[in-house]
Amino acid sequence: MDARGEVPETRPPGESGESGESGESGESGRSDSSRGVDRWLLPLLLALAAGAVFAPTLGAGFTYDDANIVVDNPSIRTWHFFDVWAGWKRNVRLFSLMLDYHLYGDQAAGYHATNILLHVAAVLLYFLLLRRISGPPLLSFAAALLFALHPIHVEAVANITNRKEMLCGVFSLASFLAFLRGCGEPRRVAWLAASVALWIPALYSKQVALVLPISMAAYEFLFLPARRRILLSPWVIVSGAVLVAVVLLRATSHLDFDRPATIPTLAGYQGEPTFFNVAITSAKAFWMYVGLLSWPVDLCPDYVVELSTSLLEPATLLSWSALAGLGVSSALAARRAPLAVFGLWWLLVHYLPVSNLLPSTFILADRYMYIPSMGFCLLLACVGDAVARRLESRGFVPARPMVAGCALLLASFYGVRTLQYDQHWLTSRAIWDYTVRCNPRSFRAHNGLALDAMAARQFESAIVHYTRALEFKPGFSQAYNNRAICHGQLGRLDEAAADFAAAIRIDPANADAHFNLGYLHAMRREADAARASYVRAQQLGHPAASEALRALTASPEAPEG
Repeated sequence: MDARGEVPETRPPGESGESGESGESGESGRSDSSRGVDRWLLPLLLALAAGAVFAPTLGAGFTYDDANIVVDNPSIRTWHFFDVWAGWKRNVRLFSLMLDYHLYGDQAAGYHATNILLHVAAVLLYFLLLRRISGPPLLSFAAALLFALHPIHVEAVANITNRKEMLCGVFSLASFLAFLRGCGEPRRVAWLAASVALWIPALYSKQVALVLPISMAAYEFLFLPARRRILLSPWVIVSGAVLVAVVLLRATSHLDFDRPATIPTLAGYQGEPTFFNVAITSAKAFWMYVGLLSWPVDLCPDYVVELSTSLLEPATLLSWSALAGLGVSSALAARRAPLAVFGLWWLLVHYLPVSNLLPSTFILADRYMYIPSMGFCLLLACVGDAVARRLESRGFVPARPMVAGCALLLASFYGVRTLQYDQHWLTSRAIWDYTVRCNPRSFRAHNGLALDAMAARQFESAIVHYTRALEFKPGFSQAYNNRAICHGQLGRLDEAAADFAAAIRIDPANADAHFNLGYLHAMRREADAARASYVRAQQLGHPAASEALRALTASPEAPEG
């Protein structure tokens, strides 16, 4: 790769005379000092930068989903290995949390330190990947520095539960690096096997890694001659298409798209969206992500996005048209600027699993951009390099120092913004207070504030926030259940009964609501009604229902729960 990001007429990466070098033509002629900068100084600066901007999160507690995934998760408290891998879940995260628990116990700082180290590892592997693809050293450094400092990663790094993003990124990058070695090394089969072996834990970290081979195929198309391509061979393409079809059929076989209530992830959206509404909004969401990546001043722990109702809506039509135009223009530019196009295709490919063409829980979430943002940062660095070359060609001598200064200013802005945004992720209360300020319509934020108020036994305040959450999401069964508990604690049994009934009407499988309604009936000495509710809670698997039934049978006059 020359300084313009174009493919030289020489051997592809990995075929240089020196094993382990980046594969650039003339690599062996570089001075020892230049190699030292590339191999040691630049990675050291990246590691220090990535660690420094997230250091404030060492003072964070267990926040957001950490209560369920970490604090109250009994499976991380005892050593067990083989059953951890049962089922296709986020097993690598579970295993990492098990290790953390045995190292740090209930000290949140240790878990956060692991998250920071994982981010540093991802940054260094990303830099190494760009060098192996033959990106110029400073261009690769610029892209990796932007990735290291980008504030859109705060949600992934600052929240312990979201380490799945970094784990997936680390193993995906390692798999890609092994694949690159397999494209050029004599021990080709061994490296390709290593690539597959590393891809598996990436999948077990987060299933979005399923699209990684598409990025590898994009690399082959852009940088390798036809005779060296592996993933673009017809039998691999057919096998991959069959695999994707099987995965999609398995993932959607239990969903009834005519009844959105049967799609659990749609519960994460406000209102009552359909599968079609969410799917056609994906292009608009992509451009919203591009805006957040480009100018991350409006980041928020929870976003409210107006879902599209028709493809002919101006914003929806424009978004899809612009996305199609981006794809066509990138294909036309593939031979002239392969490195920039690779960055763009990486962004698009890794956006696919979180695009909501198949609904995920959030239409927009910062953490979803952890892996796709690698492509954006590479594209941004390539644009800066192209600007410098254009100015140089017109005789503007200080073009490169000027562009380097702009890049440094942008990186500094990202770093400062990250340090600021870290502060909003130190406690659950800080997260939801900030969310209400930047997005007052967030039902999740009001629900989070209500839960904090309940924990502090501030039941009136909790009722206010649950009521606000239900204004924005009337079908929020658990909010009705929890508001009923608050009413019960304040002696308002009629209001509590009405809310429990509403929770059950919305979600007949809400075991907590059935159990709590049974307890309320028992308090009112309504033994038959209490028994019926406890039985239904028992059928739904509530852990305390059987004991409550035994207590009710032994002493029908005394409530037990």
